Amino acid sequence: MPAEMQDSLDTRLLLKSLVAVKNGDFSTRLPENWTGVNGKIADAFNEIVALEEELSGELKSISKVVGEDGKTTQRLSLSNARGEWAEKVESVNALISDLVWPANEMARVIGAVGKGDLTQNMSL
Repeated sequence: MPAEMQDSLDTRLLLKSLVAVKNGDFSTRLPENWTGVNGKIADAFNEIVALEEELSGELKSISKVVGEDGKTTQRLSLSNARGEWAEKVESVNALISDLVWPANEMARVIGAVGKGDLTQNMSL
């Protein structure tokens, strides 16, 4: 197959995969057997989409564990998170901490009162 034709097919597949990711399909991948510049593009694309897929799964999991199961000490984790990826993780974890802190603080004070300790205060 002529190189121009192969590049055109690669470009179409790249576009199809980019549209899939834009539409929220993080299962899409580009072929691992591409070589040269196209191979490097495919590798980078696949790594980005894999991180998005992992982040999406982690967000679903942390939502269930913290929100439904009440395990308020659990936090989001993302392997190989660097740069803004790590910032996303830290932002979500900070949000969880900020949201669960009042409930934990209230439980601490109510528990102390239940044991007769009326000296405990709740920080606002």
